[in-house]
Amino acid sequence: MSNNIQDNQVQDTDTSQLQRVFIIGDTRIVENETLVNLTNEEAQHMLAFTYPEVENAKVTTSVQNGQLVIEFMNRPGKKG
Repeated sequence: MSNNIQDNQVQDTDTSQLQRVFIIGDTRIVENETLVNLTNEEAQHMLAFTYPEVENAKVTTSVQNGQLVIEFMNRPGKKG
């Protein structure tokens, strides 16, 4: 429920000028020239080449310290 509140707050804020930060587990990736013109979905697809867990991860967004934070959280899966 709190994720929905965060997403709604992000939607109400103009985030087009904010620098994006992608968080994958303990890894923090600051937006660079490779990611700058991509949508969040396109960036997720590109990051999945290096971080395969991102492909099916749950995505949450929030604004923190003047940055747009996009966090990829692993979904528990079935082993085997």
